Amino acid sequence: MMRPSEREWLLQADVRSGIVLCGQEPWVLAYRSFREGNENGAMFSAVIPQAQIAEALQGDSWDLRVGDGLPGCSQRFLEGQPQTTYHRFGDSSGVEPLVFVRDFHGLKPKYIELIEEFRHVHNLYHDRATDKYVRFDGMGNEELVAEVEPDGCRILLRPLRQFLALKDACLAVYFDVVRFSTISFDAIPEAEREVVVQDRDLVYTLRVAECDWMRDRGFRSFSRLLGKKIIPPPPREECGIWPYDARPDKFEKFIIGVDAAARAVEHTCDPDTLANYFGKNPDAPHFLTPVFFRREVFTKYYGQPDKYTVQDGYLFCGGLWGLRLDNNHDDHVIVFLGDLGETLSYEEQLYWRSFNVEPQGTISRVAFNRGFLAEATDPESPDLYFKLSFDRFQEAWATRWKWALFLPLASEDFHHLKSLRVPLTNDQKEFDEQVLSLTKILIDSLNEAALKAALPGVTFEPGERGITKLERFLAGNGYTDDESDVRFLRDLQQLRSTGSAHRKGGEYQKVTARLGLQDGRLAHGFERMLQRASRLLSNLGSQLIGPPASSSAGSR
Repeated sequence: MMRPSEREWLLQADVRSGIVLCGQEPWVLAYRSFREGNENGAMFSAVIPQAQIAEALQGDSWDLRVGDGLPGCSQRFLEGQPQTTYHRFGDSSGVEPLVFVRDFHGLKPKYIELIEEFRHVHNLYHDRATDKYVRFDGMGNEELVAEVEPDGCRILLRPLRQFLALKDACLAVYFDVVRFSTISFDAIPEAEREVVVQDRDLVYTLRVAECDWMRDRGFRSFSRLLGKKIIPPPPREECGIWPYDARPDKFEKFIIGVDAAARAVEHTCDPDTLANYFGKNPDAPHFLTPVFFRREVFTKYYGQPDKYTVQDGYLFCGGLWGLRLDNNHDDHVIVFLGDLGETLSYEEQLYWRSFNVEPQGTISRVAFNRGFLAEATDPESPDLYFKLSFDRFQEAWATRWKWALFLPLASEDFHHLKSLRVPLTNDQKEFDEQVLSLTKILIDSLNEAALKAALPGVTFEPGERGITKLERFLAGNGYTDDESDVRFLRDLQQLRSTGSAHRKGGEYQKVTARLGLQDGRLAHGFERMLQRASRLLSNLGSQLIGPPASSSAGSR
């Protein structure tokens, strides 16, 4: 007599339980083809108009097969003449594929392709290296939506149901699984040799039969599970895609002051509740109320330079959003209360709230001049001023000499310039990273070939590198401050070599002493290094290009 565990194995109870749960778990297996041990089979899926679901549930056969759904033509004869009709999804009678299994008859590898409409509805980005599809929310956060493997494709249920809601259609998940068994066909009760299930969202047939052609491999029977599971859409009004994406706006409260009892005063950043210069909400705080944050709020954004850009007066997330802010303040980052609510999502507001502190002073001179006096003003923060000076210098130098003194950074290295900053903390790791970045920009990028070519009569010793070539170029062009500027570059190079790139030791202590870094205030020390780097560019510009573009900015 057959044991119960053997019967369940033969009748594929585990497969059936998985099919029943399809549409209730986070992911849907939209396609799979497999051959493993004693079983083989496939799963496929199609989008079916709701009006055709009742008919589709009348039988276990697939409404669309793997390979079907490609564009094509059909012909019929009318009065002896052929009439040709083009079909967007082939002769599929309104049933559309969700994935295409592209096959090239063995001449090229086959591959799996998500339908274009689904990709476009969610504006999915296809990472070709991993064959994953992701979408971005309004704040630039990534969500994995679909994942393709050589023999399968799975799709996240929520965006899939959103798509179905827009189309007013259901998803049919088809399955056809065959499993071979050593159990004799005669040992299977007759009532279990064919099981038919037909429900409101599920139909399948399980048949068991003999398999004489597999006796040489020890198999005496096999079962076949054939059917489909229907996943319905939510109401279109609940799909969460415009214009059905309305949801209650949530706004965080931020500290905007201190009362007479030294308690923090908070107010929501909801722009609709704030005052303006035209009489709106006269008893409420003004839209332009400054809110103060610790500088560490930038840690998240500097840490992802491919996604975020921190620049003078703004924080950008790609082209999705830009937050106006004051990052020229000595100690804090300042954002107007209304801008927090107008630009940031609630989740992003919560992140900023964790760095919120009581107001300390007012906005920077730079922000005041720009925002309230409409005056063009250079940044004063040493990192922002250095980047501005560097861009101006590169352009002016190329105009004067017809070549760049500092070669453009490779795309893989551009993050060194983009995330260059006064360290947000006194952490040694962050300091080392910034030293490495500044060295990449000012030393590793020196245009050695152009410097050598600019001194045709000079003989260079073997092994002479960028700083020495620059030193020779400066001397050959009557540069008067070369000793001090070259000394700075050599100290920077040594700081990188003895600290950022290798184990720290006695030489590192010597160079930190020369640069005034021995007091342990690493952030302040690197700030002075950036000021010195800006002065280097100013010196080079004034003597080898022309009058400096500006003078006093860049020092606190």
